[in-house]
Amino acid sequence: MKSAKFGSLELSPGLTLHLEPLVTEAWDRTHIYLETRHGHLAVDPEILGGEPILKGTRITCQSVLGRVEGGETFDDLVEDYPEISKEAFEAVLIYANAHPPRGRPASGKPWRKAA
Repeated sequence: MKSAKFGSLELSPGLTLHLEPLVTEAWDRTHIYLETRHGHLAVDPEILGGEPILKGTRITCQSVLGRVEGGETFDDLVEDYPEISKEAFEAVLIYANAHPPRGRPASGKPWRKAA
């Protein structure tokens, strides 16, 4: 994979934004995800009704997200599932964050403040 070069952007005289350090890592990680996601993710209507899962398991992307949001690390997940790589967990976490569940939130109407 070839890394992109982003250069700089002059916003005004004397104010230049150097893009390279800001976006290179995110750009590279995005390409890695796009190249590997099909090796780590599966969607099969016969498995959990088509819920996206870690390939070869019944572990859903949303359950990985829930565990990470609950404070667990990738190392914790790999310890629980040594047959699954850290990269696979990273890919499903990216997917889960980019594809939230559809429908109403489970907690009712979180946009309304409690009286």
